[in-house]
Amino acid sequence: MKLSPRTVVTVVLVSGTVLFALFVVLNPALRYRWRHDGASLYKVLYNQLKDGDSREEVERLLGLGTPAANPARLLSANREFARRRPASYPDGAKDGDTFLGHRVGGGSMLYLEFRDGRLVNHIPSDFREYHKAVLIR
Repeated sequence: MKLSPRTVVTVVLVSGTVLFALFVVLNPALRYRWRHDGASLYKVLYNQLKDGDSREEVERLLGLGTPAANPARLLSANREFARRRPASYPDGAKDGDTFLGHRVGGGSMLYLEFRDGRLVNHIPSDFREYHKAVLIR
């Protein structure tokens, strides 16, 4: 059976679209970059990132982060959190730390902390399950 060129093009386009959709569905980083949903973000933070990863690696997975509008406020909050719960902030908070926000759903931001271009205070188990309420991290 010989297929017309139009049929071949249609089959190739449909197959490519299906494969792309499956790839996005099965890849949480791509899904997050496309939809900015919390569940996908948490899967990447739990399964694909670790303390000490470079900012470049984080942005390769999640896309460009948004620098914090008020980093001094986040630094102050993290210092207080580190004082109260040192196990949750093993790297503490130091002058010069930077914060990149990643959008979650309807405009909430989850901030990741970096020191000298490396992710700090990242505990993957904190992101085992996504909860709709997002806390500043």
